[in-house]
Amino acid sequence: MKTEYKLIGLSIIFGLSFWVIDALFDYLFFYDRSFLGLLIFDVPDHEVYIRLVVILCFLIFSILISRALAKRKKTEQEIEVLSRFPSENPNPVLRIATDGVVLYTNDAGKRVFKAEVGKKMPERYLSILKKVIASQQSVSLEEQVGDQYFSTIVKSIPKAGYLNMYSMDITDRTMAEDERGRFLATIETAKEAAFITSPDAKIIYTNEAMDELFGYKKGELLGKYPPILSAGPTPEVTTKQIIGAVEKEGYWEGEIHNRKKNGTEFISYAKISAFKDKNGKISNFVSTQHDVTERKKAEEKIHVYQKRLRSLASKLTLVEERERRRLATELHDSIGQLLALCRIKLGELGRVTPSFDSRPLLEEIGDLLDQMIKYIRSLTLQLGPPVLYELGLETALEWLVEYMQERYRIQTKFEVDGVAEPVDEELRVFLFRAVQELMVNIAKHAKTDKAKVSVRWENESIYLSVEDRGVGFNTASLDTPSGKDTGFGLFSIREHIKYFGGKLCIQSKPGEGTQVALMVLLKAPQKGTKGG
Repeated sequence: MKTEYKLIGLSIIFGLSFWVIDALFDYLFFYDRSFLGLLIFDVPDHEVYIRLVVILCFLIFSILISRALAKRKKTEQEIEVLSRFPSENPNPVLRIATDGVVLYTNDAGKRVFKAEVGKKMPERYLSILKKVIASQQSVSLEEQVGDQYFSTIVKSIPKAGYLNMYSMDITDRTMAEDERGRFLATIETAKEAAFITSPDAKIIYTNEAMDELFGYKKGELLGKYPPILSAGPTPEVTTKQIIGAVEKEGYWEGEIHNRKKNGTEFISYAKISAFKDKNGKISNFVSTQHDVTERKKAEEKIHVYQKRLRSLASKLTLVEERERRRLATELHDSIGQLLALCRIKLGELGRVTPSFDSRPLLEEIGDLLDQMIKYIRSLTLQLGPPVLYELGLETALEWLVEYMQERYRIQTKFEVDGVAEPVDEELRVFLFRAVQELMVNIAKHAKTDKAKVSVRWENESIYLSVEDRGVGFNTASLDTPSGKDTGFGLFSIREHIKYFGGKLCIQSKPGEGTQVALMVLLKAPQKGTKGG
C-alpha cells in the first residue's frame, strides 16, 4: 500500500509540475498575460482541459502500475512463505550456484524443472541467472512447463554467493483467466444481448448486442442495476421465482418486460445463470436476452385466430346438426310415410289380384319396401335422434349406447352418477356426437366386444368417460403428423372442447385398452376460453 500511495503522490507531483511548465511555456511563447494568471486565474479553457487530461493520465498510469506491483508483491510474499519449508513445499524451491550448478532442490524442483544436485540448470535458465547476478535484483517470470503454469522468482544472495529460485503453481489462476477471456470473447461476438453483474447485481459488462438492443452507448450501463432496464415493477411472485431458481438451480429463464433508453417497451426472453467460485460462492450473474415482442404479437394473433376458428367450427357443427335434424324429419315425414303407404297399397293389391303367379313378385317387392323403411328409420335416427332434442343428453346417451350395442354387437355398460342438469343445445350436440365418435372408434379399431360409457354430474360440471379393454394405442402418435386421417376424430373433439373451455384426457397403452374422458363446465363464463 505504501508503494501505491507513493506512486499516486508522484503522479500528482508530475501532473502539477506539468501544469507549471505548461503555464511557463504559454507565458513565454504564446500569451500576453501574466504568469500567475496563466498558472491559476486566467487559464484558457482548452489549456485547462489539456492539463487535466495529462494529470488524469498520470493518475491512471500510476494506479495501474501500483496494482501490478501489488499483485507481483503478493505473489512474491506467497512464494517466500512457501519457501520457508522447502522440503515440504509442493512448489519448486532451488538453490543455485553462480555458475548455474544446482546446490539444492526439493522434490517439486526435480519433477518440474528436471533439476539435479551437482548438475547445471537447463540452458534456458542460465541467461536469467546471469542477469540476476549482474543486476543484483530479483527477476520474475511466468512460464508454462508441460501442462502446468508457474510464476518464478530468481533472487541473488550476494553474501552467500548463490541464488534462490522459488516457483509457485498458478495453473488454476491462468486457466481461469484464459477461460474468462474466451468466455468474454464469445459473449462479445454473440448475436444475443448479454450482460454480466457482480454478486450484488451491479452491471460490470455489456456486449455490443446488449447496448444496441436497449439503445445505450458502450459503457453507459456499467455500474447500473438491472431494474433500470425494466418496464415497471416486476411482480413479486416473478422476482421470488427468479431468485429462488437461481439460488437453487443456478439458472432461470422466462419472459421479462423491458424498456429501452428511449422509453420503448418490449418483451424479451431472458436466461440468467449464476457462476460460482471454487468455494461455492456466487461470483457473477450472466444474463442473455433477445427481443420476442414480434413473436408474442404473432402468437396472440394466432391465438385469436384459433379462437375464431373453434367458434366457427362449433357453429358449423350446430348448423350441420340442425340440417341433419331437418333431413331426418323430411325422411320420416315424407319418404318414410310414402314408403309405408306404398307397402299398405301393395298389400291391398296382393289381396285383390286374381293371378296366382304375381303373388311371389308382390311379396318380394314387399320385402324390399320393408328393408327400405327400416333403413330410412335407421338413417333418420342417426341423422337426428329425436330423443336428443326431446328428452335431454342423459337419455340420448342411454339410447345411443343401446343403438350402438345392437348395431355393432358390443356389450356396453352405461353408468350415471349425480342429478342431471340442463345443457344448452350447442354443448349437448357436441357431447352426444363426441361419444358417438368414440364408440365408432371402439367398433372399428379396439378389437373388443366390451365397453363402458359413464356420465357424472358434479359441481355444475359434466364428466363423460368412454372406455374399452381393447388393443389400445400409443397416445404420442396423436401429436405426430403422419398424413393419414387416423386420429382426426380425437383431434376434432380436442379442438371443439377447447372452445367450450373444457378438458380432454386420453389414457391408452398398447394392449391395455383406452379411456377417453371429457369435462366441461355447464355454466362456463365465456366460450372460446382456453381448455386442455
